[in-house]
Amino acid sequence: MGQGTTVSTGTLRLPGTRLLLLLGIGLLGLGLLCPLPPASALEGEPAPAPAAGEGKGEGLEELRKEMEGTYLEVQRDFEALRGEKAAEHVARLAGAVAKAAAGAEGGRVPDAALPGLWTGAGLLGPVVAERLASCYAAEAAAGGEPAAVIARAVLLVFPEPTMADNWDRHFLDLDVVKRWRAASGPPAKPDPADPAAGPAAGPAAPDPSDMVLVPRGDLLVPEGRGRGWPDPGQKAEKRTVRAFYLDRTEVTGAAYLAFLEAMKDGKLRERILPTGWTHGEKGAVKMPEGAGPLPVTGVPYEGAAAFAAFHGKRLPTEDEWERAARGAGNTKFPWGPEWVEGNAVVGGRPGPAPAGSTPGDRSSFGILDLCGNVSEFCATYADGKPVKGTPRATDQVVRRGGNYAEKAEEAANDWRWAVGPVRNELVGFRCAMDERDYERKFGRK
Repeated sequence: MGQGTTVSTGTLRLPGTRLLLLLGIGLLGLGLLCPLPPASALEGEPAPAPAAGEGKGEGLEELRKEMEGTYLEVQRDFEALRGEKAAEHVARLAGAVAKAAAGAEGGRVPDAALPGLWTGAGLLGPVVAERLASCYAAEAAAGGEPAAVIARAVLLVFPEPTMADNWDRHFLDLDVVKRWRAASGPPAKPDPADPAAGPAAGPAAPDPSDMVLVPRGDLLVPEGRGRGWPDPGQKAEKRTVRAFYLDRTEVTGAAYLAFLEAMKDGKLRERILPTGWTHGEKGAVKMPEGAGPLPVTGVPYEGAAAFAAFHGKRLPTEDEWERAARGAGNTKFPWGPEWVEGNAVVGGRPGPAPAGSTPGDRSSFGILDLCGNVSEFCATYADGKPVKGTPRATDQVVRRGGNYAEKAEEAANDWRWAVGPVRNELVGFRCAMDERDYERKFGRK
């Protein structure tokens, strides 16, 4: 939001004076001013629509209006749940739950009934109601009064401080956004014959600040640490994990390439080059075609740790990784207690999907691909001791999470494996930061 007076029109808040507001309303009425979602939502902007009756253009215009309506609906709910009167709105949501529970069998409202309950009362739109209900069900396992549970769930639906960031990072998986992108077609490719076009850009490396806060909380560690590669000396216990930040997605090929290109130590670069990557002309690193948006794999532990250190980060411990995957409800899968077919990239797929492209594989904290896609290195040895420095080739370090090649059962949060700290086509990584270190470097979220 910009500086200055804030004027409220219903739940849509606009900065500016009364005159600016009236002018905006007038322009909206004339169709000259249209509140659009962030630019990323309209990626692949099509050419001006054909005149009515030409078919495709008319469909695109209808789709544009549908997406704008969805964005404004989500924005209204964001303002209600994260704005100045958020506590009052949360109390109304909790009151609706309590009233329905009083007349329900067993005194409990089924999780599946919550979206209809909130939308029917005019408290939320359908998009946010569905997501809040899902997060409410996960958070309810941690206990607390309905208002407290809803307040925690709100921060999972809207973890970012601004509406634009929430839309860009958490709502681009909506069906209407996907249909818009499919209908508008891919962005035009630059003409190689046009010198003004310049070289075609490769995949951009993700923003290193794109991390998610995992708040301080308890982790229920089972006896033996879990299935797969148990730790026989581990007794069942509850541990408190300090707040930390974790990368929203697995590290991509594009990000790893940028890291290697900035490296001056040629010997180290050679040691940590991923499987299948080569050196091109003048020693430039070349990654396989199409590897940019995919999680980077075939990287030795030394390379993962070096990448993390380059960005002022580190690899997560096993406790941190599992806390992030289990969420506040200590669930078996990132999204809840039961397996949901299609939620994660596992079970004999030919390869991984682009990092962060599977919306179903989302933990209650908003972290993606913890269940599937590729497994991930942790800074913990198989016996539970922390990794300090570079492990020896004969050491065994923990890898967590399922992957595209192995069966779905082994992707549950209670499975762990130990692997050598060497190149492995099924193993990638993501980075972590202490809460204070992140906020000193990137600011508080």
